[in-house]
Amino acid sequence: MKSSNILTVVVLAAVFIVLLGLGMFFILRALKQFGEKKPTDFKPLLSVQKKYDKIRRVTRIPCGVIYIMSSDDKSALSHKGGHSLAYTRLEDTVLASFDGRDDAVSRIKNGEFLVLTRMSESRLAAVIGQINQDVLLFSKTHPGEPSLTLSFGAYLIPAGNIDFEETVSRAKIACAEAKNSKRDYVAWDYNLQTDYENHVAVEKDLRSGVENNNFFLEFQPIIDISNGNIIGGEVLTRLNANSKVLLPADFIAAVKDRNMDAEFDFFVLGKMCQWISAHEDVCKRISYISVNFSRITLSQENTGQKILETLEKYGVAKPFVAVELLENIGENKYNTENIQKNLAQLKNAGIAILLDDFGDGYSSFDDLKNYSVDAIKISKTIVENVSSQIGLRVFKSMINVAKNMGVVIVCEGAETLEQIEILRDCGVVFVQGYYFYRSVSPDQFEKAIIKNRTRQGDN
Repeated sequence: MKSSNILTVVVLAAVFIVLLGLGMFFILRALKQFGEKKPTDFKPLLSVQKKYDKIRRVTRIPCGVIYIMSSDDKSALSHKGGHSLAYTRLEDTVLASFDGRDDAVSRIKNGEFLVLTRMSESRLAAVIGQINQDVLLFSKTHPGEPSLTLSFGAYLIPAGNIDFEETVSRAKIACAEAKNSKRDYVAWDYNLQTDYENHVAVEKDLRSGVENNNFFLEFQPIIDISNGNIIGGEVLTRLNANSKVLLPADFIAAVKDRNMDAEFDFFVLGKMCQWISAHEDVCKRISYISVNFSRITLSQENTGQKILETLEKYGVAKPFVAVELLENIGENKYNTENIQKNLAQLKNAGIAILLDDFGDGYSSFDDLKNYSVDAIKISKTIVENVSSQIGLRVFKSMINVAKNMGVVIVCEGAETLEQIEILRDCGVVFVQGYYFYRSVSPDQFEKAIIKNRTRQGDN
């Protein structure tokens, strides 16, 4: 055999071996991928929509669109660039739970899913319960992984044609309500839609209010009941929105939903400082003006320093200002250490610290232990019940604790002469409430201070 022929055979054999090797590689990879394949596949959102449109157009069979939203206790959706095991397990569980012929699951983003299903509502409730159980069990057996909290929102569609985008929107609204109300599952209804639209409108008013300076201040005086003098005041915010005035109760939820706590708190502080700076002579006639700060804001690092810098920016003397630590309603967890540091920094700078709405939350007495405060403001809900035997006992227990700790007491919501007399008999000196003053405009506040002090001979 000629050498050229031998060479050709060798080359062909080598090529064959290479091709064989590549073929085996791709076959093994395919087998591996097949073995790792999930119970079903995530579908593109467009694919889910096409299936939805077909069901509604052809069969008109009732179905439902489910929106699933997850959150975790570590705010970490991924580890080292990839999914954490908790989120991978969640994906597998969701896929396995909705694997029927008429089911379709799309992953919107990490930890969020859209599901099309023809399950009955009772069956859906059982499946949701099972998914939550699985996630909880995984969390218990994998302590190093994020602990997931799931929210399910559903729009259950009767027979008939309904736009897919509107359907998804309603499911998302229901899911957001489930998350906000800390419920596992919420089904959309028209009342929920109305509430949502109102909430969106308030959010729009809120942003516009900040951008266009539509917020304005009012003051509620704090009174020394021994002589009727105004000794201080609390800054309250109001929002002009579409020819109506919104109170904090109307918009504070929107502030929190949009994570605007710090932005809003410092916005109000700035407006208050502007007023104090322009009315320094009047402010010298009272002890302080207080401004509310949320625990979310005070949980952030350097909040104390930022407050001091704001006062310096407007040339406001520190003793003119007091900071009210808002109550902890519910079981929210805050960075206690940061709050302590910020409050300590403010107190060392000469700013009084008040604990607002004492008695309303779960942690009022813990707050007295955790934070060094100068005064507590006993809530209106406690004060309005002092005329009852049990209510008076509760009230006295609170003021006894405060007195033993050397903390000044201010009572909110004093609205009747009977309440005033009971508070005076209990040794209370400072009150805030409608019996003396509702919230007043800055001009009215200024005039009231001057009038009270002039009447007392303090010129």
